[in-house]
Amino acid sequence: MHDKINDAPGTRPSSTETNNSGGFGRGSGAGDYSSKGGSHSGSNSGTVGSSTGKGRKDFGTVHRDLFTRPQGLDKKGKLGRPVACNANFVEIISDIDRPIHQLHVGFEPEIDAKQMRIDLVREQCNDIVGEHCIFDGMILYLPHNLAPENTKRVVKHKITGAEVTVTFRPSVTFGRNDPQAINIYNLLIREAFKAVGFVQVQRNFFDPRRSNLVKEWDVEVWPGYETAVRMYEEQMMLCIENRFKVLRRATVFQQLVSEYRRANGNMELVKTNCDHTYTGSTILTLYNNRMHRLSRFEWDMNPMSQFHHAATDTKMSFVDYFKSQYGVTIQNMDQPLIVSEGKPKQPGEDPQVTYLVPELCNCTGLADSMRKDFKTMRVLSDFTRLSPDRRRESTFKFIQSAKANEHVAKMFAFWKVDFGDSLVDLPCRQLEPETLYGKGPTFNYKGHNAEWAKDVKQAGNFRTVNLHDWIIVCPDMPKAFDEAFKFIKECTALGRTMQMDVTDPFKWKVDNPQATAYHEATKTAMENFQKETGKKAKMVVVIVNDDNKTRYDTVKKLLCHDMPVPSQIVKLDTLAGKAGVNKNYSSIVLKILLQINCKMGGAIWKVAIPLAKTMIVGYDLYHDSTMKGKTVGACVSSYDKDFTKWYSQTLPHSNPVELGDNLRKFIRKALQKYHEDNNEELPDRIFVYRDGCGDGQIPYVRDTEVRQVQEAAAEVGKAINIDYAPKLAFTIITKKVNMRVFKKVGQTDLKNPDPGTVVDSVVTRPERYDFYMVPQFVNQGTVTPVCYNIIHDTTGIPPDRHHQLAFKLCHLYYNWQGTVRVPAPCQYAHKLAFLVAQSLHGESHEELRDRLFFL
Repeated sequence: MHDKINDAPGTRPSSTETNNSGGFGRGSGAGDYSSKGGSHSGSNSGTVGSSTGKGRKDFGTVHRDLFTRPQGLDKKGKLGRPVACNANFVEIISDIDRPIHQLHVGFEPEIDAKQMRIDLVREQCNDIVGEHCIFDGMILYLPHNLAPENTKRVVKHKITGAEVTVTFRPSVTFGRNDPQAINIYNLLIREAFKAVGFVQVQRNFFDPRRSNLVKEWDVEVWPGYETAVRMYEEQMMLCIENRFKVLRRATVFQQLVSEYRRANGNMELVKTNCDHTYTGSTILTLYNNRMHRLSRFEWDMNPMSQFHHAATDTKMSFVDYFKSQYGVTIQNMDQPLIVSEGKPKQPGEDPQVTYLVPELCNCTGLADSMRKDFKTMRVLSDFTRLSPDRRRESTFKFIQSAKANEHVAKMFAFWKVDFGDSLVDLPCRQLEPETLYGKGPTFNYKGHNAEWAKDVKQAGNFRTVNLHDWIIVCPDMPKAFDEAFKFIKECTALGRTMQMDVTDPFKWKVDNPQATAYHEATKTAMENFQKETGKKAKMVVVIVNDDNKTRYDTVKKLLCHDMPVPSQIVKLDTLAGKAGVNKNYSSIVLKILLQINCKMGGAIWKVAIPLAKTMIVGYDLYHDSTMKGKTVGACVSSYDKDFTKWYSQTLPHSNPVELGDNLRKFIRKALQKYHEDNNEELPDRIFVYRDGCGDGQIPYVRDTEVRQVQEAAAEVGKAINIDYAPKLAFTIITKKVNMRVFKKVGQTDLKNPDPGTVVDSVVTRPERYDFYMVPQFVNQGTVTPVCYNIIHDTTGIPPDRHHQLAFKLCHLYYNWQGTVRVPAPCQYAHKLAFLVAQSLHGESHEELRDRLFFL
């Protein structure tokens, strides 16, 4: 473990009232909404009139409480160069002109196997539900209601032959302009996948017939898709994103047998190794294509063990259960069982427990040993890292196979739904590259493809902190001594080039590589330095033998909390290189020196952000590795006019209420810091960028967290006897999006869009003030844009300024000489939360919080 000197983030989302009048909608949608974001009313009559499915804008399919877009807002920007693009979307054409009836289907006795439930309804209730009903195993959708005499049917179980009573209970009637209608489209797409031979795993679909084999590790890579239908800016569309599932061909039982052989029959060793190797693994049960997390092995149970089967109120063995429910015959009776613990159904309850049989399970994903195999990872990337052209080709394969399938054609025609056969066109804009400023106004530069590593050295630091009063601690071994002296010499030379004065450090050795030895040596070095110089150290550089996490955590906790001082941990091999040769030595030391400068309060570059009296805040979350159920929230806020000084805070929380209270505390302290460093003035505007938020949390964030920020500002104003209500923009950032954007090249080719590409129409959402941005250059695979959803804005700045500000902030992360995926304050918050959750497990010392000590 060491401080990363080059850590750019990977370059590489009801009512039960029945309406039998034939109207469309129950008033739960957003109603009619103008294409420019005009008014949305409670009126939701859903009358189709003469409009066609292609021209229809069913904004009622969006839940009302998801609307955060101001009325009358035109969110399209104008700045930048127009760029013609495609996106991984196809249009959905709907001519549904009749009410849709939803029914709940029950089975007595209960049937666990979902596919069995679907088969019983489709095959033995066909005369009731019809050939083209939509049924997901629990909910049935029909274009007509059932007669009272058809609400119950007795059928025969396909495996046991026992009688099963199927009950159809009407629950609700709705129309196409209703949130429930989205289920119809998504389930139709699901039927299309099944009809053309795909297998559903969780919510995605994969094609095992086109699997790719990696022989060295005996794993298969299944290609597949993740899809979702929803209403976008102008029309209903289907998003089609490529997905891949890595599946190990050997069953868990076969792997247990291999472990048994390796341990020469020593069962205690087998249990220890298996618990260590497989606990936490994700496994797939092929009899129902469901994913589970392997929590532990139950070594005292086997397939002949019995449990109470609630549906039949009898004792049943696992052998009999899997035979009767899934038609699967278990072969080995001596294997242990797997326990998979899920989330509790209700807060305070015990986790839900599922028992699985190893011979029916396959591990998914990559083992650590596979990840360390460079050749294997390269082979896998050839399968999974698709270029824009390969993505388009893959999408067209599915569309063509679905449209050519007779069952799909009849099903879609029955429901009066169709989908397009080409990717949607997308008008985008590319913002101008940003200018970066170094040690003076004349030392400015622009990166190439949003990277500028070659320019930093000559341009110097925008704000330099000289490297005086520093300590270097290294292992007591000749190689380490040599590298330490070489490092000091190189830092001194680079410092002269960059006008950064580097003095000779106080040197200290550590006798052995144990964590406690490093702790004591570092502590002793700092105490002796202070005794000899009468000064407190301003920087501690620690050279370590390897990336041992315990040692790293111990040293970081000492230097970030107990004896606070900025620190840099460097791995010996990083300096020495492989086989004692390091061709990039000067470049590596330069990056370390730049990082040291930032940790001491310096800044490498700045960009021009013409916003006076403004504070920018980044917020992110990370789960603490030692505290179950606890999450670390981190907040990083600017406190200077150039947006190069950042104040950091962290607090743990275990529930949304605590999260909101923490945000209030964060903003209050951030404003106090700004007030102290700006001649007792407070900012006129606050921009909050909130990461770590799913779509389901947006209403809570809008209703609670925005208010927390406003209340925190009012409290700060009250403390200094003024009425203080700054203008506020609150933006939610989402990195994990399924949208992909492809730049058109010529008539037929596609490539990744360039950095600064903004998408603010067509694939944005009508209920949001949102846009997508491509901040980085990617030459392998396909770039993933980042979604910005502005849920509250009283700043008065137009959409163009929001786009520019987001792009500028992506340039201000000092641990990478290029743009990052998210605004720098969010990336800083993520880095800080990671350090606290993984290593410190507590707050850092107040002395360090006005510097980027966590880089």
